[in-house]
Amino acid sequence: RVASAMATQKIYKRTYFSTPSTKTHESHAFWSGEEWNKGRAKGDQREFDISHRHLRDGAEMPDGSWQQSVTIHDAVARGLGKLVDVDELRTEYSEEEFRNLFECEDVDDSESSFPWARLAPARVDSFMRWRDFKPALIDVPGGRPFGDRPVWIGYDPNKQGRDDAALAVLAPPEEPGKGKFRVLEKFRLNGLDYQGQADFIEQVARRYTVTDISIDTTGHGGAVWELVRKWFPTVRKIEYSVASKTALVIKGQNVFRAQRIEFDAGWTDVLQAFMAIRPALTGSQKGVTYVAHRNGKIGHADIAWAILNALSNEPMDAGTAHQGGGGRVVFSD
Repeated sequence: RVASAMATQKIYKRTYFSTPSTKTHESHAFWSGEEWNKGRAKGDQREFDISHRHLRDGAEMPDGSWQQSVTIHDAVARGLGKLVDVDELRTEYSEEEFRNLFECEDVDDSESSFPWARLAPARVDSFMRWRDFKPALIDVPGGRPFGDRPVWIGYDPNKQGRDDAALAVLAPPEEPGKGKFRVLEKFRLNGLDYQGQADFIEQVARRYTVTDISIDTTGHGGAVWELVRKWFPTVRKIEYSVASKTALVIKGQNVFRAQRIEFDAGWTDVLQAFMAIRPALTGSQKGVTYVAHRNGKIGHADIAWAILNALSNEPMDAGTAHQGGGGRVVFSD
């Protein structure tokens, strides 16, 4: 808006370009007319038809602007088909991702428990921001990428072979409730049995000073927990239930709302995994639980649940005015 003042004179025109994001992103309000209608009397407000059907060939909008929406199908019809294979792209991206990236649809994250606007501040350039973390040492035998500083590990095992397993390494704040968590590493594992999963957790743990490990023991996770307990006796088990999942989500929402967590901006799978978590009625229709529809790239939000598992090691009331001797988010050990 500030830069637009340079085109005040009638001889100039302003051209805006945007790639689709989410319906809660400020750009959606700009294109949909919500921003233009804001503050105007109800009788002066106008509807902006931003459907692709209306904007395929361009159309003038109520604010006097001219908008056009160009999808990959439009581009192919104009000659791009020599350079891209739409069918191949459909197999590479999930249906939701394809619509967002190639069909000019904003993702509807309005029902997400972790909408884009809440997650965006957590995205950082980790290479420039985290000077005490040396990722180059991760693959060096005996390397200590985070020195002797403590880390927490959260693990979400595969669910009876239907999903990938996920592991997250978090650096906790020095003072509970007042500093920022950092997601140092994240992994998705496929095709490993119980022993293979436990061995991988141990392999990652060797390069850090691990002070907490939490594992979802629902289903096959119990066997992984038993094996990890042999070399890390204090490993916590989290038995997923309506109550425990609700507690995990609430803790995560508190951390993101307070902007107390960071992860690398290039990790779009982390962003998408959190956005995939939504509230849903339980089978009895009497309570609310949290679910994530399966997506080939993020599974059932596995990496998000791994991060939430790790965050649960901090007391729910950490950093609040009423902080006392409150316990962790999860109830069994």
